[in-house]
Amino acid sequence: MNRTNVCGLLLSLIWFGSASDAVPSPNVLETAQPATVLGDGGYVVSSTSFLAARFTVAETTQVTGLAGNLASGPLPRSALFAAIVKLGSPTAMPVNGTFANASSAFAPQDVVATTLFSAGSTASTLVSRHIEIPFSSVIAPGSYALVFGSGLFGANAEGYMPDNNPTIAGQASPMAWGPSTFSPELGQYVYSWSNFPINATTMRFVVEGHAIPEPATAALVMAAVGAAAMFSRRVSWRMGTLGSRESRA
Repeated sequence: MNRTNVCGLLLSLIWFGSASDAVPSPNVLETAQPATVLGDGGYVVSSTSFLAARFTVAETTQVTGLAGNLASGPLPRSALFAAIVKLGSPTAMPVNGTFANASSAFAPQDVVATTLFSAGSTASTLVSRHIEIPFSSVIAPGSYALVFGSGLFGANAEGYMPDNNPTIAGQASPMAWGPSTFSPELGQYVYSWSNFPINATTMRFVVEGHAIPEPATAALVMAAVGAAAMFSRRVSWRMGTLGSRESRA
């Protein structure tokens, strides 16, 4: 048995025995498949209307990108924001209660990471696009929301998310932030989070990424590599010794 085979055998045993949960998955969240026909209307994304989908990860996870079916404009005011926000549970809202302005949508300490992106178009009719958004962040086990919006983090555009994408069962848990009820005391509408109706599950939210192996698993793999190399050397030495005895006979 040569060194490569020994290493491969031991690493295979380690991998299947202890690291099966760390196998990368294509997407952490994907609420719907890409529609074959792009939409020219849908749910509003603006400085007073945020759209979001919840997701939960069981392990430390490397987020490698975001995606969705969106439109934004008019150009050049084309920037929307994407944010990952920590939640208290798989069904929680980013904040509870009603607030006087849209900037109260998140507790600052719960905002994990944000980025700006454009889904703008030069067409006279604002047609949505399937877009990939560069993004990199490591998140701990827990529940989160992917949020699209404007008016915060430097975003200044308005847009929408079409509702014509084929739903992926069991993935979507959508919610929205916006004006909810009129407050006579304030003389204006107040803002709050609410769960979205079921037809909103046809919006496309995507979080790309994969689980990161726990340190103990990584250490076990390294130990296996060392043990395999040592075992390989011992096998080679014994085979050489036997050969020399046979030649003397």
